[in-house]
Amino acid sequence: VNEYTNLRSRAGLGNPVIARVPLQATVTQPNPGRYFATERCLQICKGENQRAIQQCIDNNEVWIEATYNNRTGFLSRKFLEAVQ
Repeated sequence: VNEYTNLRSRAGLGNPVIARVPLQATVTQPNPGRYFATERCLQICKGENQRAIQQCIDNNEVWIEATYNNRTGFLSRKFLEAVQ
C-alpha cells in the first residue's frame, strides 16, 4: 500500500471496495471505540498481550467503521492512527 487503502462495504478483505482512501486522509468514526475483529482476535483483545494484539492488527483481522467523503464502510485498523 503506497497511496491508498480500501474502504470496504463490510469488515474483511473479501468484501467489496466502495471507495479508495488516500493514505494520510482524515476519516471519522461514526461509532468511536467500536471495532470488528475475527473471533480469535476478539479473545486476544480482551487481554493485555500487546504483541498478540498488534499481530491481529498487522494481519488485517481488526476493522474500524469509518466515514470518508460521505461514504461509510470499514477500514483495516492496520492503516489507521488516532488523531487527537
